[in-house]
Order: sequence, then structure tokens, then C-alpha cells
Amino acid sequence: MSRDPPENTNNRRAPEVNRPAQHAGLERLILEVAELRRRLEEAEETIRAIREDEVDAFVVSHGVADRVLTLETADRPYRRYVEAMWQAAVTLSREGTILYANRAFAQLVMRPLEAVVGSSIGLFLAASCRPILNEVIARRPDGRGEALLERSDGVIVPVHLTASGSAEEPDIVCLIITDLTDQRRLAEVMAAEMLSRSILEQTVDAVVVGDRSGALIRAGAAARRLCGWDPIGLAFDAAFPLRLRPGPEGSDSATPTPPWVDRVLSGETIHGAEARLEREDGQQFDLLLGSGPLRDAEGCVVGFVATLTDITELREAEEALREADRRKDEFLATLAHELRNPLAAISNAAEVARRSPDDEEARTWSAEVIERQVQQLGHLVDDLLDISRISRGKVQLRKELIDARSIVERAAQVVGPQMAEKGHELSIAVHEGRMAVEADATRLEQILVNLLSNAAKYTDAGGRITLSAWPEGGELVLRAEDTGIGIAPEKLPLVFELFEQVDDSITRSRGGLGIGLTLVKRLAELHGGTVAAESGGLGRGSTFSVRLPLAGRRIEVGTKAESPSLPGKSDARVLIVDDNTDSIAGLAKLLRREGYEVETAHDGPSALEAASARRPAFVLLDIGLPGMDGYQVAERLRILLGERVTICAVSGYGREEDRRRGQEAGFDHHLVKPVDYNKLMTLLADAGSRQ
Repeated sequence: MSRDPPENTNNRRAPEVNRPAQHAGLERLILEVAELRRRLEEAEETIRAIREDEVDAFVVSHGVADRVLTLETADRPYRRYVEAMWQAAVTLSREGTILYANRAFAQLVMRPLEAVVGSSIGLFLAASCRPILNEVIARRPDGRGEALLERSDGVIVPVHLTASGSAEEPDIVCLIITDLTDQRRLAEVMAAEMLSRSILEQTVDAVVVGDRSGALIRAGAAARRLCGWDPIGLAFDAAFPLRLRPGPEGSDSATPTPPWVDRVLSGETIHGAEARLEREDGQQFDLLLGSGPLRDAEGCVVGFVATLTDITELREAEEALREADRRKDEFLATLAHELRNPLAAISNAAEVARRSPDDEEARTWSAEVIERQVQQLGHLVDDLLDISRISRGKVQLRKELIDARSIVERAAQVVGPQMAEKGHELSIAVHEGRMAVEADATRLEQILVNLLSNAAKYTDAGGRITLSAWPEGGELVLRAEDTGIGIAPEKLPLVFELFEQVDDSITRSRGGLGIGLTLVKRLAELHGGTVAAESGGLGRGSTFSVRLPLAGRRIEVGTKAESPSLPGKSDARVLIVDDNTDSIAGLAKLLRREGYEVETAHDGPSALEAASARRPAFVLLDIGLPGMDGYQVAERLRILLGERVTICAVSGYGREEDRRRGQEAGFDHHLVKPVDYNKLMTLLADAGSRQ
């Protein structure tokens, strides 16, 4: 650096006006140097104090210079972060005093920040949660738990606590407090949503929810099945095109006028409106519609809920009940008709006999008419009892290995008089070999007799009826063919239904109750078989076929269904007990004509008195006696006379439970009114032989 030569002061003098300025600048420079020296000394002292742990600050070395930072300067960013947190944060002393709290905590407990700092944390906790806080603090730095804070307005706030800090410095605890109110509310909403969805999915009825526009926003599983697809997003009328209609006569349900969705959205409620749903795939449903508005917290309608209950099966059942009721009424009318016919014939025959005391031919005719009509009445009653027992599953088959040829022959003998009376030609076509079947002989005969009687009834006089029996493909085929009035095609599926008749005219000229073919069908099914009806139409005759499984084992030569044994004679003394005067008098006359010694009684006490005096060997005892019934009388008779007496029930009650109860009371036999005279004679003969 070059220097200028010194100025010659002798030759030149500086102006005096510059001396004060120079002096002022020098003074300032001196002051600045002194300040710098002071600050340097201060800095050196500060650094020394920091290094000797005398002050809360630290030194950062950077290059050739040291930078001094106080703690306040260093933690300012962290304080700003904590203050900005949405979670509440506090710093606690060992005793639980709040040394620091951010604004979020003050807002959470709804108190001023200056009132929070210095207070005990326990003031803001529910009393029951203080042990939880202690446990959370004890587990730091990983202490966690849930507790309850109490706001200044008394509202309890659920919170989550997280404690941090060093176990080596237990005097200070940092606590992060998270408000769980929104989370709990969200959890409750989600739980309610799950419950709502579960209910919608599990409910049997179709439930849908729509918004203000009428579009569906919720639909359960039943609603999806009813619609045929997921209806969400569709208008209700598009998803469920209903045709509303009036409810059944006498019901309280009102039919809303369309558009019903708009009416519900305006605040109306629908209860039990009937509707028909016709889907595009052709399926139809009868439904019960219920709907009401959905409202928000302010009471404004925001949508609607609708319930569709499928009542298709209910309506079908109601229709079936109405049809059954109609057929029942029709049957009762037919039954009255069928009962009056034989009663009228019996009445006429009795009158003829009464007015013809000396005309043996007239009296014989009367007796034959009465006997025939009584048998007809007995068949009617038996059929009614049989169909009732079969319907209730009370019939038990007594199966045995038999040759079906014998059953065919016996059935033909039974219906022979009926065929002759009508002038029909009955032909029998039976396989020459043996046809072994496991069957109840009595019930199998009943099947064939009913088929032949039905054919005779619906065939005009002089017709041809054929009964055939042939083995075919492991089955026995029994077939009854006639040249009768035939069956209309629409009637064919119904001929085996209870109380159903081909002749539905008011004249009922063919007669019958409409239960014979039903018995045939159900008895065949009990044997493991089937029935079928065929006809070419009205006027072309009919064919009824019964198929039964052939037996797997061979039948011995000469095996056939047993026939009832013929009655014999006896000298047994008989006691008849019945409260029906005409019945007891007539039966007594018949037995006396056969040579029996007969005593009668009309009630239990007189029966016991007569039995004690006469010691009968055979007692015919009515069950429905006044006062002491027949069961009680039988028990007393058994005690009085012992096992030597034969007690036979004669009653209008013929159910299996009636017979079982009779056996328990001491009855040996059970005859149903009107009594089969030949069977009674057989029982009397057996009793006489034992005597």
C-alpha cells in the first residue's frame, strides 16, 4: 500500500471549521470500541458460565466462532408445535401439578389457560379415573389408558391418556390427552349402522328405505329376493310395480290412492294396504304394504320406509279354507241326503210290515229292505270313520302273505247283489298263477269293493264292468273298468279328493258321499301302492287302477285270506244292558228266538243287580249309559263274576282308543252298532262252548 507524502503544514493550514467534526467522530469510535470490548467480555463470561454449568444455555461451535443459544430460544419451535396440536398436552410434576398446558387442554376442560397451569390434574378428572391416571404414569414411557375428564359445565368427556418421560427423572411427566368423543360417537353410529343392516338382512318381510326423491337407498335381503335384483337407486314404483287393491271384506285395511309415495312423503302413514306384485319373470305375489315417513331431528320428512309382507301363502290358505268349507257344507248336505234315503226306505218297509200282519210275502220283503238299508247305513258310517282314522294316522294294517285271487273272488261276491240289482254284467279276469302280496286282507277287499261299487253307481243299468288282476313289472295291477258316464277331463285330477263327486248336479241321482275313492287312494298308499283314474271323457266309461308291490317270497299252496267262521249254537245265559228301549227290545227278541235265556237292564245299577242274581255267561253292554258308564259297569262285573263271564261292548263308539279303553276296563270284545248278527252269533257260540 502506497502512502502520500505528508502535507507541509508550514505552507498550508487546514480550515478550522473541520476540527469539531473530527473530534466528534473520534469520540464515537472510542465509544464503539468500548462497547465492543464490554460485549466481548460479557460473551467470554457467558461462555465460561455455560461451560461451567452456571446458566441454562448452550454453545454451538461453528467455524471459528461460537454461537450461544438460550433454552428459550432452542425450544421455541417445539412450543409452537405443541400449541398447534389438536390434542391436549400437559406437563405434570411428581405431585400432579400442571406445570405446562397447551390451549387445546384449556379448551377441552373449558377453563382459562392461566387457571389451569398450577392446578392439580385431579381437579379435571372424574374421581373414579384417578387410579387409572396413576397407573398410566407408572407405566411410562409406554403408559396408555382411557379416562373421563369433567368440563366446567359438568359434561363428562371420554379421553385417551398417553404418558411419556424418563424413569430416571420421575419428577416430570408429559401427558398427551386425546378427546374420544367423536370416536365414540362414530363408533356408536357405526354400531347403529351395523345393527340396522343386520335387521334389514335378517327380517322376513321386505323392508326398503327411500329418500325424498322416492329413490331407494336401503334394501334388505328379503326385499332383494322379492324384487328379483338389488333395487338400490331405483324408484320404488320401478323396483316394485304394485297394483293396490281393497283388502278382504270386513278388514280394517285402507287402500291408499296413488301416488302413495308422495302421500307418505307429505306425512301420511299407510297400514296394511293389500297389493299385487307382478314381476317381469311372470311371478306374482300378494303383499301387505305398510309405509311411513322418516324425519330428521327437526321433524322434517327426509324419506320413507316401506314394509312388504308376503301373504301369498296366506291368501292361498284362505282360499283353500273357503273351498274346504264349501265342500264341507256340500258334504253335510249330501250326507243328510244319503242318510234320509235308507231311513225313508226303512220307514216304508216297517209300515208295510205293520199293515200286512197276514201277508208273509210282504213281511219278508220288508225284512229284506230293512236289512239292506241298515247295511247301507252301516257302510256309510264305516266309511266316515275310516277316512277320519286314516286322516289322523290311526289305521294300522294287519299285513299277511295272501293270494290276491281270493280277495278278488270275495270282493266280487260282496258286490254281486248290487250288480244284479242294477242289471250290470260283471266280468272277472284274473291271472292263472298265484299273486302273492303282503297286505291287510280286509283293507284290500275294501279297496276292490269300493272300486266296483263306484263303477256300479256311475254306470247306467245294463252296463258292463270288468275287474282284472295281473302281475306286471314286480307289481300287482288291480283294474276296474266300466262303460259308465265317464269323467270330464277337468274332473280327473280331483276324483280322489275328499268329498269330490263326478255328479255335481242338484239331483245327486248317483248318490254317495264322495269319500269312497279317497279311501281307495289312502289305503293303497298305506300298502305302498298307487292309484290312477282314466277316462275318454263324458259318456265313455272309466278305468281305475291300483298298483301294489308283489311279495318277495312265494306263497304256499292253499294259502288264502281267512273267511269268518260260521256261528254255532249255545245255551249261554245273556244279559243285555242298553238305555235305548227299542234297541234292547229288538235284540232280546232275536236272541230269544235263537233259544237264549235273555235278561235286560237299562242302567248300570240294575245291570249289576241282574248279574248278581242271574250269573250270566255273556253280557252285551252299551258304553254310553246314563250315570255309571259302560266302562265302570264292566269293571264291577269283572269283579263280581270273574273271568267266567264274556263281556262284549255294543256301542256307537268304534275308535281304536275306545277299543283300547274297553280292554283296560275288562271287555273281551267290541261290536259297533248296528251289530253284525253273524258275528254276534259266533261270539255267543264261543262263550257257550267255554261254559
